[in-house]
Order: sequence, then C-alpha cells, then structure tokens
Amino acid sequence: MLLALLAAGCSSPRRGYLEFACEPIAPERVSELAGRYPQGLVVGVDANSEAEATLAAARRAGARLHVYLEGPGGPTGESWAPDELERIQAAARAQGIDTARSDWMAEWEQRGWKSHTLEQLERYRSLGFESAEIDNLYRNPQSLLDFYREYAGWWRQGLVPRAMLKNVSPEEMRSLSAAIGSGEIPRAMFADFAIFESSAGDPSEPAHLAAELGIKTLISQDTYDYRASGAFP
Repeated sequence: MLLALLAAGCSSPRRGYLEFACEPIAPERVSELAGRYPQGLVVGVDANSEAEATLAAARRAGARLHVYLEGPGGPTGESWAPDELERIQAAARAQGIDTARSDWMAEWEQRGWKSHTLEQLERYRSLGFESAEIDNLYRNPQSLLDFYREYAGWWRQGLVPRAMLKNVSPEEMRSLSAAIGSGEIPRAMFADFAIFESSAGDPSEPAHLAAELGIKTLISQDTYDYRASGAFP
C-alpha cells in the first residue's frame, strides 16, 4: 500500500510516450508522435550520436528530452566497439588517467568514469534534459543501491536529471524499492520509464516491482540496435 501511494503521489499525471534510439530518430517521426502526445512525448538520444536534427525537432514540438550516457563503458555483446573504447580512453585522459599504462582501466572504473559522467549529467541538465540513462553500471565498484544513494545527493542539489533504471536485477530492484519506500531515496529522482534488454534475463519481477512505484518497463529487443519505445503513466 505504501509503495502504491508513493507511486500515485510522485509519478506524472500526464500520459507519456518514450521514443529512444541510439541512432538518431527521424525528425518526421518526432513530429508524428508529438501530434499524438502533445504534452507527454519524451525523445531520447545517444550523447555520442549526431542527433542535432532530432533535438531541433523535439524542441520545436515541445517534447521532453532524455539522454543515453555510456557511464564506465563496456562491451556490446562479447567485445568492445572500437569507437567506444576510443571515447572511454579520451574521457579517462581528460580525468588525468594515463591510458598508456596497462592498468589504466582499473583507475577509470574506480574513479574516472564517475567524475566524467557527473560532468555530462550536469551539462545535459543545464540544457533542459529531463532524464538520463547511465549504461554499464555493473562495472561500477559500488552496489547499484549505493550508487543511487550518491545520485540522490546530486539530484537534491539540482545538479542532475532524473535517473532511468536499466536492466535492474530482481535483487537490486528489491533493494531500491525498500530504499524508496523508506524515503531514503526519493521516488521523484527516477524517470517514469525503465528499459530492460531482452538479453539481460527475465524482466518479470523487476518490472512488477517497478510498476508498483509507477515506473513502466519497456523492453529493448536487440542490444546491437539499442532502442525502446512505448507509453508510460
């Protein structure tokens, strides 16, 4: 009952629709969806894509904005994409990490990715983005619960967008639900939609727990063509 009341109190009364893809969404598609969801359309873009035309169409339509960030980065399937590894190395160097060292990745995972990602989150928040996905959080040394405890501090200061949950395991979702139910982590910090990749296992339990919080889980079917769309409360 408590979770249901929290969900009712914190989720948006507007019916929303997320349209997200790592490849830029056609401006015509943005315009089409904006006609159907004049107040609730959320357009999502990959921070590393050439999405200027998509964002221009979204802003013209008054759509809400969502961004995908790589976080610590990681393999897609069984191997790193060369361009992603290059971006991670460049980001690590910007955080003062010597990528010529054989153990540079350990320092990146321990501290560098988080500083880099916080800078990105602050920038996108200043640009009017409402929510953000941080991918590859399984490579963060912290537990997911501890990370979102830290994120809550940033969010309470108004530094970052709302966080979008992705591929959360049943155990992690139970921990998050308890922390939200107790008020330790604010429900309003999380987007009203989550994404679960079909390759990540069975979404049934985490999707059910998320729904109790007013979060709709959308399924992404292909990790090599990462995208998700659908309505949410």
